Amino acid sequence: MASWRVVCVKRGTIKHPKPHSHITGVGTGDRADWADMRWTLREVLAAMEEGDTFYTWSEATGRITPIETYECPQCGSTCIRSSEGSAPDNNLDAMRNCIFEKEI
Repeated sequence: MASWRVVCVKRGTIKHPKPHSHITGVGTGDRADWADMRWTLREVLAAMEEGDTFYTWSEATGRITPIETYECPQCGSTCIRSSEGSAPDNNLDAMRNCIFEKEI
């Protein structure tokens, strides 16, 4: 089992039943400004199922916030989000977009 620091996210729009956004992938690494690895949502969910953990870290507060799964109330898909108590700079919703040479 491993623990992975999320430093950026990829977002996508789901069209049904009405348009809304999901996190479709993440980048992990030791530096907030650089992702060493990229993951699709499917890969993150599979790793979590195997016991790996994902988290964000607030540079401002030093607070670690675990990433959790949830069922999207609009479409029923399994998604990821920051657990309660995240700081503004380590909440997945506010995290920078990942930019990869080849998209995930």
